[in-house]
Amino acid sequence: MFYTAICDDEAAYSAKAKVLLDKVLDEKGIAHRTDCFTSTEELQAAMRRCEYSLLLLDIVMDKQTGLEFASELRRAGSRVNIVFMTSSAEYALEAYEVYPLTYLTKPVDPIKLRRAVQMCLEKMEKQPGLVINDKKKGQVMMEYDDILYLESQKHDIVVYARDGQQYVFMGSFEAFCEKLPADVFFRCHRSYSVNLRHTTRINNREYTMRNGDLVPISRTQYKVACEKFAGL
Repeated sequence: MFYTAICDDEAAYSAKAKVLLDKVLDEKGIAHRTDCFTSTEELQAAMRRCEYSLLLLDIVMDKQTGLEFASELRRAGSRVNIVFMTSSAEYALEAYEVYPLTYLTKPVDPIKLRRAVQMCLEKMEKQPGLVINDKKKGQVMMEYDDILYLESQKHDIVVYARDGQQYVFMGSFEAFCEKLPADVFFRCHRSYSVNLRHTTRINNREYTMRNGDLVPISRTQYKVACEKFAGL
């Protein structure tokens, strides 16, 4: 799921930007959700619950500016993709000190916004993760850390995500698991592969996942499963 956030103290403008952004992502067939905020305080609170792929920040706002907020994010180690929006070009040089993808002047040009989204997608594709074609949601990009575990169901592969979503696509489970990094994922059962980073307990030939789900471990894999869990 491609999560985006728009932060602008003018709610009407956020709504217009959302329409443009959603149209771009719909055209690309990417499953997404776009949230709008009128202050960086609201956005910061939401970021504790949601990991956004892209932030569209207005630079000039009444309380904390988008530039100040972006600086705080970078100092905290955040690498979230940022696009600045403003009606004035005077902040352009200062804005690039926090490594945004680009800088858009208001009113935002749909073509330039489309380019900004494409820049974000290309950058994300270079990061470790997966691009899957969900049967209902379309193309979905996921970082490895977003995945709790995978399950084989006949000719389908089901991805159980950290945000509670499930993604289903067709494919060979064995071939798919072979492409996953062995230091992150472990095929503990013929029909299951877990993200070791999200396992919290191992007992009675089952992994307990971070969300409470129980994933079976085959008899032949149990010793290795215990060793991998102990090495976390």
